[in-house]
Amino acid sequence: MTRITAFLSLVWLMTNCLAQPDAIGPDMSAIGEGKIVRKATFDGNSLWGYINGGADIYLEYGFNSLLVHEIEYRGKNIRFDLYRMNDPVAAYGIFSVSRFGCDSVSGPGTYNCGTRWQLQSVKASFYLSVILQEGTPEEYNYALRVAGSMLSTIEPVAFEPGYPFRKGVFDSINAEIKFSRGMLGVDNGMADHSEMLKGTRFRTIWNITGIEGYEQTEVNVVTFSDKAGADEFIIRIGLDDGEGNKPLLYRFDDDVTLVIVDGAVTGNNPVPLADWFTGLKHN
Repeated sequence: MTRITAFLSLVWLMTNCLAQPDAIGPDMSAIGEGKIVRKATFDGNSLWGYINGGADIYLEYGFNSLLVHEIEYRGKNIRFDLYRMNDPVAAYGIFSVSRFGCDSVSGPGTYNCGTRWQLQSVKASFYLSVILQEGTPEEYNYALRVAGSMLSTIEPVAFEPGYPFRKGVFDSINAEIKFSRGMLGVDNGMADHSEMLKGTRFRTIWNITGIEGYEQTEVNVVTFSDKAGADEFIIRIGLDDGEGNKPLLYRFDDDVTLVIVDGAVTGNNPVPLADWFTGLKHN
C-alpha cells in the first residue's frame, strides 16, 4: 500500500467515524411537516455548556457524545437529546434514575417512560430524552413517531448487567430497577440511600423494588472499590444476620459485592430470593 493510499484510507476512516453520530437521526418522512431548526453534537468537554451544570451525572455514568435535534412542529419546538453512553448499562442507568411518574412504558426503545411533557427511551448504549413544549396528545404522538424513526437506526443489544446477576434475570422479573455508578445517580434516583452511601468507597449500586411476590422487599446489590470499603460499610450500617429488624446481608466470593435484603420476605426467609435473583451462592 502506498503512502498516499494509506493516507486516503485514514482520512476515509476518520471521516466516517466523525460522521457516525450524525447518521443516527430521524427519517425525513417521520419529520413530515416538522422542520429541523437546530442540529448539534456535543462531547464531554462541551456538554456543560449545553445543559448548564447538569453534565456531571452523564459523565459519572460514562458519557461518549450527545446528538441534539430541535424540531419545530406546528409552531412549537420539540427537543430530541440522544445520549451515546459508553455501554448499555450506563444508558439504562441514566434512564433508571431520570424517569418519574410514567404514564406509559411503551415506546421505541427497549425501556420507555412517557409523560405529558417528556418521552424517555433507552436502546443499546443510547439514552433518548424528548422534551415537549405543549404537552398535548397530538404533540406526544408526533414526538413518538420521530423518536421511533431515530432509534430504528440503532441495533438492539441484549441488556445484561453482569456479575453478580445471573444471565437473563432482568427479562424474567417484574420490578422497579435503578442503577447508579456514583453519588450523583444516587442523589437523583435513590435519594433515601444518600446518607447510607455518602463517604463510602462504593462503585455501583443496583436498587430493586416491587419484585412480584416480594412487593414489600427491597434488594440492593452494592459493589465497592475494595474489600476494606465493603468491611467499613458493613460496620457503618450495622447489618446483622436477620435476628432483629435490620437488613439481611449476603457477601459474595469477590469480597467487594454485597446483597442487602430489607423488608418483609415470604416465609421470613430471604435466602431463596437472593439466590434466585443473582444465581450465585451466598457466604
